[in-house]
Amino acid sequence: MAHALASTVEDLETEGVIAIEHGETYRCRVIAGTDELSRHGYGDAIDLYGFHLDDGTHYTVAEDWEHDADAPQSPGGAFLYDATQRWFDDELWNIILTPNFNQDHYDHIHVDLTPGEYIIKFFRSPSGQLDGE
Repeated sequence: MAHALASTVEDLETEGVIAIEHGETYRCRVIAGTDELSRHGYGDAIDLYGFHLDDGTHYTVAEDWEHDADAPQSPGGAFLYDATQRWFDDELWNIILTPNFNQDHYDHIHVDLTPGEYIIKFFRSPSGQLDGE
């Protein structure tokens, strides 16, 4: 987890990020609606809510994420989309859940190190199910 976080911070520093707003990391609980232990319960997940840049810009997932867009139009939407895509491409995290995943993730990006997995949830399929890349 420490290595993944350090790599994420290094990536964000190249984009001018000086502070990250984050939520829970370790919290022993199950995934909502299941009896399966959340990755937060293993201490290898973190929820990211916002980013402060060195030029004073502040992007939050709740306000800047462009739902179901494969080419975000706003600077904040593009920043968030590009960051999550880089983390996936660079294999910094095994699972990346964007706000498109479900209502429980509307205001944050969940990243974790689930063993044996490698997915990102960006888009909805025609059936309404989310597809990974």
